Amino acid sequence: MMSPQRAVRKALFRKKYRCIPGVFIRLTVGVCAVVPSWMFRLVLKIPAVKRLLDRV
Repeated sequence: MMSPQRAVRKALFRKKYRCIPGVFIRLTVGVCAVVPSWMFRLVLKIPAVKRLLDRV
């Protein structure tokens, strides 16, 4: 098991920003719990968001 600090350093060194745990993930989960699903569908219809999600 890797410590969170080591995981962050490893992710930043390899430029894998999606691997960084922490406050951003907790905030995202909180927002997802509060925002209604119809609003997510509206956001996902935006072309720029679609392009970003296609890369993941």
